Amino acid sequence: MCKKERIFWHSHLLQSNPLGHEVTLLSAVMLNVGVMLGAGIYSVPGVVLNSVGSIGLLFVFWLLAPLFALCGLMVYSEYTSMFPKRSGGEVVYLEQAYPRPRFFVPVTFAVTSVLLSCVLSVHIE
Repeated sequence: MCKKERIFWHSHLLQSNPLGHEVTLLSAVMLNVGVMLGAGIYSVPGVVLNSVGSIGLLFVFWLLAPLFALCGLMVYSEYTSMFPKRSGGEVVYLEQAYPRPRFFVPVTFAVTSVLLSCVLSVHIE
């Protein structure tokens, strides 16, 4: 790939929006809340209580958890502000960070995420 094509490819990543959607602040907040809460809010407290053995410590963890969720929200808000016209989650950032070999890192990330989410969901039950 010559220098001119490489510059075009990088500018194409920043400009185009193949899915036709934009990520707004409200949608970023709702996505993060949905990922953090999900169905785990019903299944995880018993597991945590069995692990820590104390209701007081369970409440401490429940008070600390929103701080970690807020950190995740801040990271994704920063990513969204870097590419405001693109949607696609982590794939957008991975394509920009690792352009060669094309699609290797995003596909590897997607496969790993799917495999680990299946393993974790089975383990929690």
